[in-house]
Amino acid sequence: MHRRAMAVAILMGFALASCSSGSASPFFVRASGPMPAISGATLEGTSFGQADYAGKVVVVNFWNYDCPPCRQEQPILEADWTALLTRGVSFVGVMYVGGIPAWPDDRAAARAYLRQLRGTYPTIVDQNSSIARGFGIQGIPTTVIADRTGQLRFRILGRVRPGQLRTLIGQLETGS
Repeated sequence: MHRRAMAVAILMGFALASCSSGSASPFFVRASGPMPAISGATLEGTSFGQADYAGKVVVVNFWNYDCPPCRQEQPILEADWTALLTRGVSFVGVMYVGGIPAWPDDRAAARAYLRQLRGTYPTIVDQNSSIARGFGIQGIPTTVIADRTGQLRFRILGRVRPGQLRTLIGQLETGS
């Protein structure tokens, strides 16, 4: 019984920590290993798959329209998408649903969120959390960066801050 109570306490602590709107400084860690494949239908009804990101630096942002820090980072992500597009960088949003807490799956609300915040890069829905599991996502927002060879390099835990993506991608380009 004690183990179960500990497990519940840990999960509750994690749930409270994920999608935190606190003012803590952004946190990133180095990542390694091959990037899991990403494919699926976008919220706009087109398809997204390996041909859209092969040979490019890939930025994968896990979010949900009901997450306040996700809302705060969306304009930053969009500005970075626009600025980095010509440098061979591919962005994809992954709408995280389910999990603890149970993030909602309302596609119309997600499309309205993206329209309101002017989000234009492709977004797919992770209906059964298989993409999140493949990336080892434990909370949102989380952003993962893979290099041009498909190797994971960075994981930003919490919301992306201005200049953060450009700095990390610059490190990839210079080999730092």
